Amino acid sequence: MAYYDGAVYLTALKDPFDSSGAIGLIRVKTDGTERETVLELPENSGVCLIHRGYLYYTVDTYNIELDADYGVYRQSLQGGKPELIYKGQWEQGSIRSLAAYGGYLYIEESVSYFDQQRVVFEVLVQDLRTGETGPAFAHPEMADPMMPKFLNGKIYNSIYHNQDLEDSAEHYYEHFTCDLDGGNRQPADFPSDPTKAYRTDADSIWYYTIPWQRDQPLVLRQLDEEGNILAEWPAPDYSASAEMIPGGKEHFFFTDWEETGEGNREFVLSYMEKNPEDGILKPQVCMRIREEDYRKAIVRN
Repeated sequence: MAYYDGAVYLTALKDPFDSSGAIGLIRVKTDGTERETVLELPENSGVCLIHRGYLYYTVDTYNIELDADYGVYRQSLQGGKPELIYKGQWEQGSIRSLAAYGGYLYIEESVSYFDQQRVVFEVLVQDLRTGETGPAFAHPEMADPMMPKFLNGKIYNSIYHNQDLEDSAEHYYEHFTCDLDGGNRQPADFPSDPTKAYRTDADSIWYYTIPWQRDQPLVLRQLDEEGNILAEWPAPDYSASAEMIPGGKEHFFFTDWEETGEGNREFVLSYMEKNPEDGILKPQVCMRIREEDYRKAIVRN
């Protein structure tokens, strides 16, 4: 799911009764109305990202040995032919997520070595003007770089160091800022607790504590570039499954799963006004999807 140019985009099966069929990219107004299919994607497409009028998405194909043929494609939201802009580098690899800022695309790629019981992660950066692609952040082999967050033309990011699998005391986060191409890396200090998450928009860092029980409030904080708290609000009725999308200047978006009784759940998309006058965040639901119908609207990052 993505927010772009005043609308929410998500992916859904074109035929809800054929789980192996083509996938449509759907554009929805922020109040959940006026749904329109704008592109058709292949059935084996995966992670999606919208940036500067283009859809970037992954396609994965596996043989019986689980060797993968995968890559990143780009296609205009106005239509036209998709273009392969990155081909995966590992035989049994995959692309877990995509991000973009300015003239750069960031690709999180991983490969599992089952015989060694380890997974290797790499974050690549591609210059969208030249197509040149390479590692974004230098790190030890057994360290996991996070996907970058962006604010005012700089990257805010972390690398999780876990080289010693037997000693959890040797596990730690390295926080840093750097230029968009990964250069000029400088130490930084911002949230690392796994029960917390942070996002960025054009103006601020948004940092929230994820509740692990439904009766615990989700607390959302607005930070400046130095990590100072500018504002803080409780946002009730979100679970540990909640995910935040910063949105534009006026709204946040949250996705969550809500229990509906007798073991059933619904996927819920809601929005809230930023900086409410009374200081209280009020979720407004704009979409609900029953879990048993979830295959009719497969939501992806």
